[in-house]
Amino acid sequence: MSYNKLWGNSMIRPHRLLKLYLLWVFHKGPKCGYDIKKELEEITEHKALSNAVIYLRLKELERKGLIEGSQGSRNKTIYTITAKGDEELERERVKTRHYLLKFQDLLEFVLDAPIGGTDHEST
Repeated sequence: MSYNKLWGNSMIRPHRLLKLYLLWVFHKGPKCGYDIKKELEEITEHKALSNAVIYLRLKELERKGLIEGSQGSRNKTIYTITAKGDEELERERVKTRHYLLKFQDLLEFVLDAPIGGTDHEST
């Protein structure tokens, strides 16, 4: 099965999960890109995304008016969520929860299915 058939238009594609994560982080409070990278490294046991991926996503969220950047100390850009970003966060949470529940049902079906005695065995 191809990647596109599996994920299709679902809201749980990796770039959408990053969007959800970033909006959630900024909902909790202002942060710079470096702080986000460090948090992601901690969460993923040092398998975080590249700086380029993170900063491209931050610029995209800023361009869409979901976050705002302001100059902080040492030329760091500090990002905060906007009212539009808070609304988008809530929509993304609802959509993602919906899709995750669908995948949970599928995974439970597959993981709970008996393995022995399948129809394809020769008798």
